[in-house]
Amino acid sequence: MKTIAQTISPETEEEIAAKAARQRRAEREAEIERSILFSLPHYLPMPTISNESDTAFFDQPGAWVSWRRDNRDDWTSLWVLEALEENDFKPVPACLVRWDNYRRTVEPGRMEAIPEVKHPGRNQYKLTDSAQVMPLWLEANRFTGSEIHTFYRSPEGMLLKIGLPGPSSVRVQARRIESLGDWRYDKRTAQIVYPQEWHSVENADGTVIANINENTGAVCFTEQGLDGRVLFTPLVEVDEQPTPAEFYRFLNIS
Repeated sequence: MKTIAQTISPETEEEIAAKAARQRRAEREAEIERSILFSLPHYLPMPTISNESDTAFFDQPGAWVSWRRDNRDDWTSLWVLEALEENDFKPVPACLVRWDNYRRTVEPGRMEAIPEVKHPGRNQYKLTDSAQVMPLWLEANRFTGSEIHTFYRSPEGMLLKIGLPGPSSVRVQARRIESLGDWRYDKRTAQIVYPQEWHSVENADGTVIANINENTGAVCFTEQGLDGRVLFTPLVEVDEQPTPAEFYRFLNIS
Protein backbone atom coordinates (compact mmCIF):
# COMPACT_ATOMS: atom_id res chain seq x y z
CA MET A 1 0.00 0.00 0.00
CA LYS A 2 1.34 3.45 -0.94
CA THR A 3 0.84 6.04 1.80
CA ILE A 4 0.17 9.78 1.47
CA ALA A 5 3.63 10.47 2.87
CA GLN A 6 5.21 8.36 0.14
CA THR A 7 3.12 10.13 -2.49
CA ILE A 8 4.05 13.69 -1.49
CA SER A 9 7.65 12.99 -0.46
CA PRO A 10 10.46 14.19 -2.78
CA GLU A 11 11.47 11.78 -5.53
CA THR A 12 14.59 9.73 -4.97
CA GLU A 13 17.54 9.93 -7.37
CA GLU A 14 16.57 6.53 -8.75
CA GLU A 15 13.00 7.67 -9.44
CA ILE A 16 14.21 10.85 -11.12
CA ALA A 17 16.63 8.85 -13.30
CA ALA A 18 13.93 6.32 -14.22
CA LYS A 19 11.50 9.09 -15.17
CA ALA A 20 14.17 10.77 -17.31
CA ALA A 21 14.92 7.46 -19.04
CA ARG A 22 11.22 6.92 -19.81
CA GLN A 23 10.98 10.44 -21.20
CA ARG A 24 14.03 9.91 -23.45
CA ARG A 25 12.61 6.59 -24.66
CA ALA A 26 9.24 8.17 -25.44
CA GLU A 27 10.91 11.01 -27.34
CA ARG A 28 13.03 8.57 -29.36
CA GLU A 29 9.98 6.44 -30.18
CA ALA A 30 8.16 9.54 -31.40
CA GLU A 31 11.20 10.48 -33.49
CA ILE A 32 11.31 7.01 -35.10
CA GLU A 33 7.57 7.10 -35.81
CA ARG A 34 7.85 10.53 -37.41
CA SER A 35 10.78 9.35 -39.56
CA ILE A 36 8.77 6.34 -40.75
CA LEU A 37 5.75 8.46 -41.60
CA PHE A 38 7.88 10.88 -43.62
CA SER A 39 9.50 8.00 -45.52
CA LEU A 40 6.20 6.32 -46.47
CA PRO A 41 4.41 7.41 -49.67
CA HIS A 42 2.15 10.19 -48.43
CA TYR A 43 -0.83 9.08 -50.51
CA LEU A 44 -1.11 5.84 -48.51
CA PRO A 45 -3.72 5.53 -45.74
CA MET A 46 -2.52 6.35 -42.25
CA PRO A 47 -1.00 3.19 -40.68
CA THR A 48 -0.61 2.10 -37.07
CA ILE A 49 3.03 2.15 -35.95
CA SER A 50 4.02 0.08 -32.92
CA ASN A 51 7.04 -1.47 -31.20
CA GLU A 52 9.24 1.35 -32.52
CA SER A 53 12.75 1.09 -31.10
CA ASP A 54 16.43 1.47 -31.91
CA THR A 55 16.74 -2.26 -31.23
CA ALA A 56 13.52 -3.51 -32.82
CA PHE A 57 15.20 -6.26 -34.83
CA PHE A 58 18.55 -7.60 -33.62
CA ASP A 59 19.75 -4.17 -32.46
CA GLN A 60 18.54 -2.54 -35.68
CA PRO A 61 16.14 0.42 -35.57
CA GLY A 62 12.65 -0.21 -36.83
CA ALA A 63 9.00 -0.83 -36.01
CA TRP A 64 5.84 -2.69 -36.93
CA VAL A 65 3.71 -0.84 -39.49
CA SER A 66 0.19 -2.12 -40.12
CA TRP A 67 -2.88 -1.06 -42.03
CA ARG A 68 -6.52 -1.87 -41.33
CA ARG A 69 -9.29 -1.53 -43.89
CA ASP A 70 -12.97 -0.88 -43.23
CA ASN A 71 -15.95 -1.39 -45.51
CA ARG A 72 -15.69 2.13 -46.94
CA ASP A 73 -12.10 1.69 -48.15
CA ASP A 74 -11.41 0.61 -51.71
CA TRP A 75 -7.61 0.27 -51.53
CA THR A 76 -5.96 -3.16 -51.66
CA SER A 77 -3.01 -4.75 -49.89
CA LEU A 78 -1.29 -5.26 -53.25
CA TRP A 79 -1.57 -1.54 -53.94
CA VAL A 80 0.27 -0.78 -50.68
CA LEU A 81 3.02 -3.32 -51.43
CA GLU A 82 3.48 -1.89 -54.93
CA ALA A 83 3.58 1.64 -53.54
CA LEU A 84 6.33 0.70 -51.09
CA GLU A 85 8.43 -0.99 -53.75
CA GLU A 86 7.98 1.90 -56.19
CA ASN A 87 9.27 4.29 -53.51
CA ASP A 88 12.59 2.58 -52.73
CA PHE A 89 11.47 0.32 -49.88
CA LYS A 90 13.70 -2.73 -50.24
CA PRO A 91 12.36 -6.25 -49.51
CA VAL A 92 14.16 -8.07 -46.70
CA PRO A 93 14.52 -11.89 -46.64
CA ALA A 94 12.69 -13.83 -43.94
CA CYS A 95 13.71 -16.76 -41.73
CA LEU A 96 11.63 -19.08 -39.60
CA VAL A 97 13.50 -19.19 -36.31
CA ARG A 98 13.19 -21.04 -33.04
CA TRP A 99 14.59 -19.53 -29.84
CA ASP A 100 15.17 -22.10 -27.08
CA ASN A 101 12.03 -24.28 -27.04
CA TYR A 102 9.52 -21.55 -27.82
CA ARG A 103 7.17 -21.45 -30.78
CA ARG A 104 8.90 -20.57 -34.05
CA THR A 105 8.80 -16.94 -35.17
CA VAL A 106 9.54 -15.22 -38.46
CA GLU A 107 12.57 -12.95 -38.26
CA PRO A 108 14.14 -10.64 -40.87
CA GLY A 109 17.38 -11.56 -42.61
CA ARG A 110 19.26 -14.35 -44.31
CA MET A 111 19.69 -17.57 -42.35
CA GLU A 112 23.46 -17.09 -41.95
CA ALA A 113 22.88 -13.59 -40.50
CA ILE A 114 20.58 -14.69 -37.67
CA PRO A 115 22.51 -14.26 -34.39
CA GLU A 116 23.21 -17.23 -32.15
CA VAL A 117 21.74 -15.41 -29.16
CA LYS A 118 18.87 -12.92 -28.97
CA HIS A 119 18.78 -10.27 -26.22
CA PRO A 120 15.34 -8.66 -25.97
CA GLY A 121 15.47 -6.44 -22.88
CA ARG A 122 17.03 -8.33 -19.99
CA ASN A 123 16.19 -11.74 -21.43
CA GLN A 124 18.40 -14.01 -23.48
CA TYR A 125 17.34 -16.71 -25.93
CA LYS A 126 19.53 -19.20 -27.76
CA LEU A 127 19.00 -20.01 -31.44
CA THR A 128 18.04 -23.68 -31.80
CA ASP A 129 16.72 -23.85 -35.38
CA SER A 130 16.34 -21.66 -38.47
CA ALA A 131 15.27 -22.01 -42.08
CA GLN A 132 14.71 -19.58 -44.93
CA VAL A 133 11.07 -18.94 -45.88
CA MET A 134 9.50 -16.79 -48.56
CA PRO A 135 9.47 -13.10 -47.54
CA LEU A 136 5.66 -12.98 -47.46
CA TRP A 137 3.54 -15.07 -45.14
CA LEU A 138 0.00 -14.97 -43.75
CA GLU A 139 -1.32 -15.13 -40.21
CA ALA A 140 -4.90 -15.70 -39.12
CA ASN A 141 -6.76 -15.18 -35.87
CA ARG A 142 -10.33 -16.08 -35.04
CA PHE A 143 -11.01 -12.51 -33.86
CA THR A 144 -9.16 -10.39 -36.44
CA GLY A 145 -9.25 -12.55 -39.59
CA SER A 146 -6.16 -12.96 -41.77
CA GLU A 147 -3.19 -10.67 -42.28
CA ILE A 148 -0.33 -10.53 -44.77
CA HIS A 149 3.14 -9.96 -43.32
CA THR A 150 6.48 -9.06 -44.82
CA PHE A 151 9.64 -7.07 -44.09
CA TYR A 152 11.00 -3.98 -45.84
CA ARG A 153 13.89 -1.62 -45.25
CA SER A 154 12.94 2.03 -45.65
CA PRO A 155 15.05 4.47 -47.69
CA GLU A 156 16.37 5.80 -44.34
CA GLY A 157 17.45 2.33 -43.25
CA MET A 158 14.61 1.52 -40.84
CA LEU A 159 13.66 -2.17 -40.74
CA LEU A 160 9.87 -2.47 -40.90
CA LYS A 161 7.54 -5.40 -40.33
CA ILE A 162 4.51 -4.76 -42.51
CA GLY A 163 0.99 -5.97 -41.74
CA LEU A 164 -1.85 -5.75 -44.27
CA PRO A 165 -5.38 -7.15 -44.56
CA GLY A 166 -5.39 -10.74 -45.83
CA PRO A 167 -7.95 -12.69 -47.84
CA SER A 168 -11.06 -14.29 -46.37
CA SER A 169 -9.94 -17.58 -47.95
CA VAL A 170 -7.40 -17.88 -45.10
CA ARG A 171 -8.96 -18.64 -41.74
CA VAL A 172 -8.51 -20.76 -38.62
CA GLN A 173 -11.03 -23.23 -37.24
CA ALA A 174 -11.40 -25.91 -34.59
CA ARG A 175 -14.20 -27.99 -33.08
CA ARG A 176 -15.96 -26.36 -30.16
CA ILE A 177 -16.67 -28.36 -27.03
CA GLU A 178 -19.69 -27.16 -25.03
CA SER A 179 -19.56 -27.68 -21.27
CA LEU A 180 -21.67 -26.34 -18.39
CA GLY A 181 -22.82 -23.22 -20.20
CA ASP A 182 -19.32 -22.45 -21.49
CA TRP A 183 -17.18 -23.69 -24.35
CA ARG A 184 -13.59 -24.29 -25.37
CA TYR A 185 -11.72 -25.36 -28.48
CA ASP A 186 -10.61 -28.94 -28.99
CA LYS A 187 -6.89 -28.27 -29.46
CA ARG A 188 -6.45 -31.47 -31.45
CA THR A 189 -8.72 -30.19 -34.23
CA ALA A 190 -7.11 -26.77 -34.74
CA GLN A 191 -6.33 -26.10 -38.39
CA ILE A 192 -5.78 -23.28 -40.83
CA VAL A 193 -7.67 -23.19 -44.12
CA TYR A 194 -6.07 -21.76 -47.26
CA PRO A 195 -6.34 -22.24 -51.07
CA GLN A 196 -5.12 -25.68 -52.12
CA GLU A 197 -3.24 -24.26 -55.13
CA TRP A 198 -0.79 -22.70 -52.69
CA HIS A 199 0.81 -26.11 -52.19
CA SER A 200 2.82 -25.31 -55.34
CA VAL A 201 3.25 -21.63 -56.14
CA GLU A 202 4.25 -20.82 -59.71
CA ASN A 203 5.79 -17.65 -61.08
CA ALA A 204 4.70 -15.90 -64.28
CA ASP A 205 6.67 -18.43 -66.38
CA GLY A 206 4.92 -21.40 -64.78
CA THR A 207 7.96 -22.45 -62.74
CA VAL A 208 7.22 -23.70 -59.22
CA ILE A 209 9.13 -21.40 -56.87
CA ALA A 210 7.64 -22.29 -53.47
CA ASN A 211 5.75 -24.97 -51.56
CA ILE A 212 3.74 -24.85 -48.37
CA ASN A 213 6.10 -24.98 -45.40
CA GLU A 214 5.77 -27.91 -43.00
CA ASN A 215 5.28 -25.48 -40.10
CA THR A 216 2.07 -24.10 -41.59
CA GLY A 217 -0.77 -24.76 -39.15
CA ALA A 218 -2.94 -23.50 -36.30
CA VAL A 219 -2.73 -23.66 -32.51
CA CYS A 220 -5.08 -22.97 -29.61
CA PHE A 221 -3.09 -20.60 -27.41
CA THR A 222 -5.93 -20.44 -24.84
CA GLU A 223 -9.16 -22.39 -24.42
CA GLN A 224 -10.96 -19.84 -26.63
CA GLY A 225 -7.97 -18.42 -28.52
CA LEU A 226 -7.03 -19.70 -31.95
CA ASP A 227 -4.46 -18.53 -34.49
CA GLY A 228 -2.33 -19.91 -37.29
CA ARG A 229 0.18 -19.17 -40.04
CA VAL A 230 0.69 -20.00 -43.70
CA LEU A 231 4.38 -20.15 -44.56
CA PHE A 232 6.10 -20.96 -47.83
CA THR A 233 9.35 -22.84 -48.41
CA PRO A 234 11.36 -21.23 -51.23
CA LEU A 235 12.62 -23.41 -54.08
CA VAL A 236 14.86 -20.62 -55.36
CA GLU A 237 17.89 -18.89 -53.88
CA VAL A 238 17.35 -15.79 -51.73
CA ASP A 239 18.60 -13.46 -54.45
CA GLU A 240 16.14 -15.00 -56.93
CA GLN A 241 13.08 -14.72 -54.70
CA PRO A 242 10.26 -12.50 -55.96
CA THR A 243 9.44 -9.28 -54.14
CA PRO A 244 6.47 -9.39 -51.75
CA ALA A 245 4.29 -7.65 -54.34
CA GLU A 246 5.30 -10.16 -57.02
CA PHE A 247 4.71 -13.13 -54.72
CA TYR A 248 1.32 -11.69 -53.75
CA ARG A 249 0.37 -11.77 -57.44
CA PHE A 250 1.61 -15.34 -57.83
CA LEU A 251 -0.72 -16.38 -54.97
CA ASN A 252 -3.67 -14.99 -56.96
CA ILE A 253 -5.10 -13.33 -53.88
CA SER A 254 -8.42 -11.65 -54.60
